[in-house]
Amino acid sequence: MARVSEGIDIINIEEILGKLGEESRMPHQNSFLQECEYMNILIGKIIGALKEIELAFKGELTMTE
Repeated sequence: MARVSEGIDIINIEEILGKLGEESRMPHQNSFLQECEYMNILIGKIIGALKEIELAFKGELTMTE
């Protein structure tokens, strides 16, 4: 949770796009960018779940079985 409160570096897709350039993008790069987007979504879900678990441990959130 210490890393979450610091802020995990989510993959910066705009920075990657700037380095690649539109004209040089091939199918492999497109797949890579899609995987980066999916990873950002997954990281966001994990952070949300960790925050909910932390609240539950503190007794501020009711958890079901």
